[in-house]
Amino acid sequence: MSGSIHSVADRISGLPEDILVTILSRLPMKEAARTTILSHRWRNLWPHTTGTLDFDGSKILWALKLYIELGMMDTDPEPYRPGYISWVNQILNSHKGATIDELKVHFALDLTSRLDIDGWINFALQKRAQKLELDLEQPEPNWEKIYPFPSQYLGNPTIDSLRSLKLNFVDVTGEVLESFLSNCPFLEIVCVRSSPCLVGVKVSAASPKLKYLEISRCRNVEVLDISSINLTSLTYSGPVARLCFKNAPNLTDVSFGGAYCGDIVQKFHNLPIPLSCIEKLKLNLVSHVSEPAPFF
Repeated sequence: MSGSIHSVADRISGLPEDILVTILSRLPMKEAARTTILSHRWRNLWPHTTGTLDFDGSKILWALKLYIELGMMDTDPEPYRPGYISWVNQILNSHKGATIDELKVHFALDLTSRLDIDGWINFALQKRAQKLELDLEQPEPNWEKIYPFPSQYLGNPTIDSLRSLKLNFVDVTGEVLESFLSNCPFLEIVCVRSSPCLVGVKVSAASPKLKYLEISRCRNVEVLDISSINLTSLTYSGPVARLCFKNAPNLTDVSFGGAYCGDIVQKFHNLPIPLSCIEKLKLNLVSHVSEPAPFF
């Protein structure tokens, strides 16, 4: 029996290298990395994968949040950051594939890790990633040290490969967000959460593929100016702001939360988009105190 198992394994190992890389690229990152123990050949294949590089540190963050709720000490994520950063850098530095599908970073990081995070973003753009997710939420955030998205990368010609951008606890100005929408013609999904610098959001015809837009927990938003012909879903949860819909004929799924939702309930007759156009309307009256929904 054991001989037949080894025979199957040997036949798989005998497949052409490009097929093996394709197989590995379809596996979760940790599972693909484990194949390096199979043989010398598999060890050399792993760095060439082109799938999702998912650096998920949520288990540590969940434990830290639990400690905070229980009133325990040692809740600062700082001691865990060097190990997390070293892990990400080691994997990215060993990667030899020409492209990747997605880069996901999920850990409590801030301005003190700026050089490393900048390098990770540059890596994703150079590898023509289609999806970029930075979730840097901290158990007890210091808003003075929130990581700002580096605007110097917006001129990178490879940025046009992005189809999905999700940022949480990353400071993004309205100008940076507009540059993303203008320079990424295939961008379909944009989610920005907990960005104190975001004041104005302008979505214009320069983003023809955009279908889903979420702006949540950005406490200083004053205006959302939306003109996007293919936008179908909008989520806004935050302070009372001025919402303008100039050309959004396909917008059918709308969700409001935070203080803005309370204002809408009191002035429902002033809903910024005609009810006749909406197929699904969600009013989350407790969103400003509830746990944020995970990125879908």
